[in-house]
Amino acid sequence: MVKCMRTWLLIFFAFTILVLSSLAQQAPATQNQAKPEDTEVWKPVPEVVTPGATCEAAPSDAIILFDGKNLDQWVSAQDKSPAQWIVSDGVLTVNNLFNPANGVDNVVITGNASMNKQVGSFTINTTNTFTGGDVISGGVLNVVSLVNGGLPSSIGQSSNADSNLRFDGQGTISYIGAVATSTDRMFQLNSNNSGFANDSATAAATLTIAGTPGWYLNNNGNTLVLGGGNAGASGLVNTFVPS
Repeated sequence: MVKCMRTWLLIFFAFTILVLSSLAQQAPATQNQAKPEDTEVWKPVPEVVTPGATCEAAPSDAIILFDGKNLDQWVSAQDKSPAQWIVSDGVLTVNNLFNPANGVDNVVITGNASMNKQVGSFTINTTNTFTGGDVISGGVLNVVSLVNGGLPSSIGQSSNADSNLRFDGQGTISYIGAVATSTDRMFQLNSNNSGFANDSATAAATLTIAGTPGWYLNNNGNTLVLGGGNAGASGLVNTFVPS
């Protein structure tokens, strides 16, 4: 009886091994039937990208932000108008042009920014350190600080070189500060009937423009205007003293 049971067990194990061996041999055939399309994504089909003709050239799918020729891909962050930066010899220079119209500025302006006042009446209540210079092309620029060149003021911290302050249109820099002040800022008078004014509400806050030979060396025959509603008080007067 025992011998018979052993015989049946041997037959069972042999049969099991045979079945497993057969399945193992069939497995590769089953795997070979799989297609790549079953597991890969074929759509959408990507566009063919053509390399640039040279090492410096962009590939065909590139968005060229700057090609050394124009600023077509750039706009102002303030009003989305075309960027007014400088393009020369394939180089882009960000000049941070500040172009105020009507309103009030209470934010300090720094860096290499420049200012071009064109229209309207604009008031600057801050003392600024920008060094890019100022162009007065029109309107009225009201300032609370007007000091010597190289020092922080409402019109920046440029040196007193006349090229850093140009009157290119019939515009006015009007002093509205609360204390008497003096400036040695030279300037170019490139337009008739433009210049300075003192409209401070404080009678004693007189304005003195001194040591400014630039205005008559570069006035091109134009007339300088010195005006404003503040005529001084207690013997104090607004003065213009070219050296």
